[in-house]
Amino acid sequence: MTQLFRSAGLSLHPAPLKFQTMAKLEEMNEPIDRTKKKKRNHGSTWFFVFVDYLFLFIFLGFLCFILFKLVGV
Repeated sequence: MTQLFRSAGLSLHPAPLKFQTMAKLEEMNEPIDRTKKKKRNHGSTWFFVFVDYLFLFIFLGFLCFILFKLVGV
């Protein structure tokens, strides 16, 4: 029977347990400079501002439509 297990690559004896250790952490001595801000290479373009206002006007128009429909004007 052990020959059958060995031919299949199995063993009757369990493998020894291997314990994994956690990653080692190292202290970073560099101070964090919070005064430096990342320079953004992009800003609000006219297209995004236009789209924002467009959605705002569509929402207000839909809101007015619903309110006037409820009031019955």
